[in-house]
Amino acid sequence: MRRRCKASCAKIDERSGSPWFRPKPYTWYKQSPTCQLYMAESSIPNSGLGMYTATAIAKDHHIYHPEIVINYFDFEENNEIAQEMETEEGRAVGGKLKNTNSKCSEWALVGECDANPDYMLRKCAKACALFKEGLLDKEENEFWLPDDYYWDPGNTDSLYEAEGDVNSLVPGLGALANSHTGLVNAGMLRPRHDSAAMHRSFDPGVGAFSNIYNLGYKAEGDIPAGMELFVEYGDEWFSGREHKFGPLPLSTDFEEADEIMESFWKTANEEDPFAEDLFNLTKDLITDVKLSMAMPDSLEKAKKGKNDKVALLSVPDAIRSQEWLETNGICLDNIRAGQSRVRQAGRGAFATRDLQRGEIIAPLPLIHMDRKKIRTFDDDNVEGPEQLIVNYSYSHKESSLILFPYSPVVNFVNNNADKSKVNARIRWSASKHHTKEWENLTVKELLGNKRAGLMLEMVATKDIKFEGEIFLDYGSEWDSAWEAHVENWESPKPGYKSIHSLNAIEVLKTETEFIFENYIYPENAMTICFVDNRIDDRKDLIGAQWQSYRIISDRLTNSRPCEVVQRITKVDAETGKDVYYYNARIENKKGAALVVGGIPRDAIEIVNKSYTSDQHLRNGFRHPIHIPDEIFPVEWKNLGREITDGVHNSVKD
Repeated sequence: MRRRCKASCAKIDERSGSPWFRPKPYTWYKQSPTCQLYMAESSIPNSGLGMYTATAIAKDHHIYHPEIVINYFDFEENNEIAQEMETEEGRAVGGKLKNTNSKCSEWALVGECDANPDYMLRKCAKACALFKEGLLDKEENEFWLPDDYYWDPGNTDSLYEAEGDVNSLVPGLGALANSHTGLVNAGMLRPRHDSAAMHRSFDPGVGAFSNIYNLGYKAEGDIPAGMELFVEYGDEWFSGREHKFGPLPLSTDFEEADEIMESFWKTANEEDPFAEDLFNLTKDLITDVKLSMAMPDSLEKAKKGKNDKVALLSVPDAIRSQEWLETNGICLDNIRAGQSRVRQAGRGAFATRDLQRGEIIAPLPLIHMDRKKIRTFDDDNVEGPEQLIVNYSYSHKESSLILFPYSPVVNFVNNNADKSKVNARIRWSASKHHTKEWENLTVKELLGNKRAGLMLEMVATKDIKFEGEIFLDYGSEWDSAWEAHVENWESPKPGYKSIHSLNAIEVLKTETEFIFENYIYPENAMTICFVDNRIDDRKDLIGAQWQSYRIISDRLTNSRPCEVVQRITKVDAETGKDVYYYNARIENKKGAALVVGGIPRDAIEIVNKSYTSDQHLRNGFRHPIHIPDEIFPVEWKNLGREITDGVHNSVKD
């Protein structure tokens, strides 16, 4: 499972210093008449696709356009319930039993119900009951391709979206770019929460798109033209996969190798006849396998990489020529995101330069998924709306297969009910990155492939001027489903308030003021404090000061729920203005209450409670984008009846 950047990924802090500030929208993208960003085969062997910049990017500058965050939640639990609901026997056995860990089914399948009954029968009662009756399908639980692409929710401002697992997909750089522990050059920024000027009380489109967007990247250093872009998965991601890849040098190994070679060249001269002997001796003195792998193989290679990081020697093609990119790459920056001109559509995609009819607007590499696995259920096992990812995916009414595209900005392209304004269509890519023979596989065979290998491409059907919005025809079934949704839509009960507006409150209320002033936060809101995890080692639960455990509020993994108990006012010596600090109650990892004093406003935020953001609205619109009949493979039409309005019917054997 690839949970990228779980702990070590340090993201760039974009705060202005103002205690209620939220990250600003991405600055206007600098236009260019020629392509500046390409998709092509990665320079890392056997790593599939990668992303390259055709132009130099200065340190701290933004890398193209930021992306949306698309979450799916409680995946294992929902999928287990979905399997139970397939048969009357499953429904009877599962009943009201619960699992309290997402790994319950996995443990049951390897015999833990018998080996560890005291724990399993208390914590994994449902999984054990289903396993006993032979109703746990090992094949169904084995593999889920999106797991190779998702990011830890602490890095995507999604940590509190659900009480169980939250998995974040970030198309574009977040999914298409590879990682190299010694060459990370793209640093992730915090995203922004915004409902695109719509409110759930008035707009039926709310809940149909993600509110978490504007997740961008900045250059970690000066990136030369032609360089492949590498994001940070985190050393833990690589060290946790030695069973699959073997030992691999980590970031610390490449850093140490750079230091060793810097010292070597201070001693040795390239023309010195003893330089090779000295180099070989230096190599022989290294006993650590990973550090040895990070070092140059030979003196000749060391000479080539003398003025660069040694990590570049491990991927000599990481910097490509303009000619190579134009010959082997596909342009990725023909479109940017912006506010759509279609009502209720939220954000849309706009041309960054003039596009000609027949020109490829963007490639759409695809993650293949089983639609049966994106169902959701409430605590009473009543089926709710499908996971939000379905709205960003392509499918066909006669198939249980859904295909999620992960190219920059393509997820912003909207449908237009006025078909005269449609100016784009999709087709299967003719590039080598589309595995055409997969079109002849059955859905079951296709889902068994443990790598992405399909690719659509979006093509202009008309000349499109610079700044023109891109529109697809999502299909008549989508149009009908949307019309029915709007006609039947009812606004949810009041009580919700956007966290964006709540975080604009400069002076926070304390729990005493809540009682005496009869003031409460909206039911969706909760307070979190950013504090270093070392505070969990503190034995004295009284007297802790935030200054001793201060941490930059750059990602939600550095936070935990808290309750503001006291506000302290101090006068700033320079400005003479009041400055507020807070004492807040938090829980340590052992569940004990701990009061932390002197927390500044910018170390406290308000977030949505689990299951209260727009994504979780029970009446949110859900429907995939239709793949036209004329290009949809016959072998993939595996449904005996249609899936309509999120209701799953019988499937052919």
